[in-house]
Amino acid sequence: MTQSLERIEAAVEAARRFPLAKHPSLVLCQVRSEGALLRALADLAGAGIACALFREPDLNHQATALATEPLQLNARAPMRRFPLWKGAAS
Repeated sequence: MTQSLERIEAAVEAARRFPLAKHPSLVLCQVRSEGALLRALADLAGAGIACALFREPDLNHQATALATEPLQLNARAPMRRFPLWKGAAS
């Protein structure tokens, strides 16, 4: 449940930072750790993709999720390396 809420909070932050003319699709991906999340953020920024990072106050401000600006067509290419989120581990 917590993982779902963090992803929603990151999406809300992205909506605040990246206003849209039309409704985008939402795709959830996953990484293995906070370090992997921070590397993903750096890689996406290096590819020119604006991101919103969410830090969880209840987890000592650990980075727990990020959202990108809306991406069109070829701009989505850097996202291909991230596996789709399969839900919370049991």
